[in-house]
Amino acid sequence: MAPCASRGTATALVTVARSLAVAVVDTTHPGYFSPCPSPATIVRCVADAAKAREGGNAMSDGEKSENWRGKVGGMSQEEMEEFLASKVLCRLGVLDDDGWPYVVPVWFQYKDGGFYVIPRERSNWARYMQNDKRVYLDIDEEGSLRKVLVKGEAELIETPNVGGKWVEIGREMSYRYLGPHGPDYLVPTLNEPRWLFFVRPVTITTWQGVDWAKRYKHEDWGANA
Repeated sequence: MAPCASRGTATALVTVARSLAVAVVDTTHPGYFSPCPSPATIVRCVADAAKAREGGNAMSDGEKSENWRGKVGGMSQEEMEEFLASKVLCRLGVLDDDGWPYVVPVWFQYKDGGFYVIPRERSNWARYMQNDKRVYLDIDEEGSLRKVLVKGEAELIETPNVGGKWVEIGREMSYRYLGPHGPDYLVPTLNEPRWLFFVRPVTITTWQGVDWAKRYKHEDWGANA
């Protein structure tokens, strides 16, 4: 059994507990406790009473605040560029030879108003983009739910080659995604031919924050819903 509080301490704490409307069961001997509550038990009892007195069902500061949602709405150009300069991956959607969607995660580099991607020579999706320039990019992250959605057209800049324009763009990508280890990944493969495509945006849609856009909430649809 846990050691008892001193008689004086226990009596003082019970007095506080009673003032907070905590039920304390005494034996027939006033001032005597059986079994003797530990100091931790009495303190917990007092704390629970204080919480009840203040409204135990009240929301915490975190629940009252909406800060957890982050900034909600579309991104500014500056916010979008900052996001696209991070390590986030892109999911590239193309159409295969049978017209089926084909989606692959890829590195990208946002510059010159569009998105550079560098397929390996035998990447199926490179040939698909060569045959049908219609593509879609999904660039998103967890947490703040930032995302950039791009409907675009893929422009072939270079067919598979070694030492072309793709090398410098690939170097920029490697540093962005891998930091100081970028060259450790890139340099040993510089003898491997790559394509270079540039996705020119037709439309760009952005979002950030943990909430729905108004267009999805039926109370905002109006009479023409």
